Amino acid sequence: MVTHTKKLITLLVVAMCLYLYAGVALASPYGAGLYNENVPYGSATSISLTTSGTVALLATPGGATVTNTDTVTVTTSDVDGYILNLKDNDTNLNLVKVGDTIVPTSGTFAVPAAIDSDSWGYRISTFAPDTYAGITSSAGAGDNIRTRTGPYTSGDQTIVTYAVKVSATKTSGLYTDTVLYTATGQTP
Repeated sequence: MVTHTKKLITLLVVAMCLYLYAGVALASPYGAGLYNENVPYGSATSISLTTSGTVALLATPGGATVTNTDTVTVTTSDVDGYILNLKDNDTNLNLVKVGDTIVPTSGTFAVPAAIDSDSWGYRISTFAPDTYAGITSSAGAGDNIRTRTGPYTSGDQTIVTYAVKVSATKTSGLYTDTVLYTATGQTP
């Protein structure tokens, strides 16, 4: 089963869209799963993904870093849990406005860093305080922002914080990009 949901993040100075993708969840073979769990067996195993709604960032050119959060909830009956990835929806990683762009910050998932001027990025709870990663291209697998074991029939939440920092040289307006969340069941 595959679930697709589109997500819009609106920024007065910067904006990005999120596109959601939930992968296929599979059941464990007989004898390999968890017992006494309230989950279906076989093809009835499911996975779904939702977000909290529009994320808005109101950045002032020449101002401080502005942040806002998105709550991503994965619900699955997969007894082995799930993997949640994040990446850009295409190969253009910039926030774009006609005639102007804001690039991803130079920090990476492996080595997050303070957000650069005229850049945007994201952070999760495992990053050091005030450090961010730039988004990765759709050409790759994306960043594994959460791996969980066990079924989450009531949902499991991941908080993703988006940030933007713009200098006085950036023009005001609406900048956009699209990112993709992918939730995949871990049962082989």
